[in-house]
Amino acid sequence: MNSSPGAWMLIYCKPKQTFLFGKRGKRMRKPNLWNLFGGHIDAGETFEEGVVRELKEEAGISPADHIGNLPGGEAFVQMGEVSGIREMRYFLMVTNEEISPTLDNEHKAYGWYHFDDLPDRVNRPTEVAISIGLFMKAMNHV
Repeated sequence: MNSSPGAWMLIYCKPKQTFLFGKRGKRMRKPNLWNLFGGHIDAGETFEEGVVRELKEEAGISPADHIGNLPGGEAFVQMGEVSGIREMRYFLMVTNEEISPTLDNEHKAYGWYHFDDLPDRVNRPTEVAISIGLFMKAMNHV
């Protein structure tokens, strides 16, 4: 089990009410699982810096390029936190359209999903986000 701290981004297309997921490539640990973009935090990084770096590396997305209308004009907001064996933080980015990520070699596909039809096979950090209600919280936030 990975115990290093991590951060993940929920990317929500407000007009279509969909969320962006990446599908892990077959050479990755736990292949073919759907996940939120994000991952470990490097030494010296804040959670915000880490999630922005991971999003750029994995999906070619810079939050500042795709900002929707968030309260206070924030680029993204922290939506949840889980502590214990692994500290995990989740952030929300809102878009006005279903953007197409430029996937790295960690992912082989992507998809936009409605809350009532999220992928069944997801990795652990994504499963946690679902179980603690972050997708519903994201939809109610905007």
